[in-house]
Amino acid sequence: MEGRDLTNSQKLIMRCVWDYEGGTDISYSELLKVLREDFGHDYKLVTLVTFLRQMSEKGYLVTYRRGKSAYVKPLVSKSEYIAYVAEDTMDFWFGGKAVAILEALESKGRFTSEDVEQIKLFIEGRE
Repeated sequence: MEGRDLTNSQKLIMRCVWDYEGGTDISYSELLKVLREDFGHDYKLVTLVTFLRQMSEKGYLVTYRRGKSAYVKPLVSKSEYIAYVAEDTMDFWFGGKAVAILEALESKGRFTSEDVEQIKLFIEGRE
């Protein structure tokens, strides 16, 4: 995924593809519906097709036709992408230091007591 970053619109489309509850592959029409109803983005079909072509060229998904309908299938899993983004962010902004990310989040009051306990359990489980 190195050098194949997604734009904000492309990230939103991938999120819809990954989170689609109707199955693995989502049709163009269903994708347009989800984007409109869940996120307020009323893309035209030609705009969606342009985004999908760009994302396909970056290796994130593949599109195909079945009968009269066109579908989108992810080639990269959501967890793979999240790990890539987290690592890239840690390397670029925090000098590769995971604790620096935690410090930045804590400075904004982002951790609940439950979060802190879960982080402790995670760290203890790695030792």
